[in-house]
Amino acid sequence: MTKTLIIRFLPLLALLAALLPSQMAHANADADHNAALRYWRGMAMMTPELEETINAVEFDLLVAPDWTPDDELREALESQGAQSAIHEFIKGGRLQECDFGKDLEDGIGFLLPHLGGLRVTAKLLLMDGRMKLADGDPEAAAQRFAAAYALAANSAGDEFIVSSLVSVSILTLCNEVVLHEPVLHQLGEEGRKTVGLATWRFEDNDPFHLSRAIEYENLMMTTWLRSTFSEPVSEVQVRAFFEDWFGESESDASVKNFLTIVNDPDRFEAELARLRLWYVESASALNQPDAVAALEAMNKSIGVSGADHPYGIFTEMLAPSVSRAKKSELNAIAELEKARSMLAN
Repeated sequence: MTKTLIIRFLPLLALLAALLPSQMAHANADADHNAALRYWRGMAMMTPELEETINAVEFDLLVAPDWTPDDELREALESQGAQSAIHEFIKGGRLQECDFGKDLEDGIGFLLPHLGGLRVTAKLLLMDGRMKLADGDPEAAAQRFAAAYALAANSAGDEFIVSSLVSVSILTLCNEVVLHEPVLHQLGEEGRKTVGLATWRFEDNDPFHLSRAIEYENLMMTTWLRSTFSEPVSEVQVRAFFEDWFGESESDASVKNFLTIVNDPDRFEAELARLRLWYVESASALNQPDAVAALEAMNKSIGVSGADHPYGIFTEMLAPSVSRAKKSELNAIAELEKARSMLAN
């Protein structure tokens, strides 16, 4: 292995090493039970050249009903590295548990390097499935399409809002590639059944884990802020905090106001309470008949100054856009129902 490849895989190896101790403590932490380890293993088998080849395929061409790979792409898809990776992804898609691991105290600094890899993985599975279909092997194609839908379901398991959105994105990609009459016809009844079963990996209640993501991020933000500001901080440290996490400098007035809050235990806890209130009310709004309107109304309250500021400075700085996430979720739920209906016929 070249030095470049070794460097490339160091973060992956470090993460796998971090996961290994949990295998002894949890029965579901081995590759026979935890899909995440299968996915990591498969992604490790994908060379940079293969990833570049996959990413170079134009999405608009891939979703065409009559798409077939050119000779160069076919060679890449048929390579041992690609097929070995696909084998791992298919096995991972058959597992119910998918735990990539996370740490509350990492807060917004927690990295999710696998999410980008999962998008590439989905594209690889769909392309190879379409190639297998063109070659007259609907059973192999169905296995790959089913693995892509299972990947979409599994990718929400981190219970971060960004993970929920990646799950939505992969499901949408699957539908745009698979749900064409010529493709469905070539799959045949058994192939459609195989793929259709994978769409039921999404739960009817909270299929993209958006509700659980909001609940988890509430806990994570509280834990992270308490850990970050457990001791008094200086003005220099506060300025560094803004630059590190938000990539910009704040005005002297903003820095001094923030410094006063984080160095005053009572005010700090009051701001945390406002942040938690925002998360709790966001979670509640998700289930309202017009959830998007309710969430957008909450967003308008975030920037209100003075005594009418119900959600506080931490919310203004750190809260994600749940209204946009809810819109994406509603569209994805419609896409999921469409997939289940078309694959059942």
